[in-house]
Amino acid sequence: MELRSALTGLTLDDAGALYVAVCRYCYHGSGTDSVLVFPPKAKGNVEPKAVIVGSKTELNAPTDLTVRD
Repeated sequence: MELRSALTGLTLDDAGALYVAVCRYCYHGSGTDSVLVFPPKAKGNVEPKAVIVGSKTELNAPTDLTVRD
């Protein structure tokens, strides 16, 4: 079984970091939801600088993102 994800939300913070919501449940019914954080001005195929994931995040099929200070 191939595990796929759906990119369900994008936003930028004031510094230009990119936040991407990843919803595995939205695509095929199970998996781990997360938010990937990419550094400002990142280009090409780069690793995220942070991955927000885990039971304490209480993420459940994330679709829209808002960055607050």
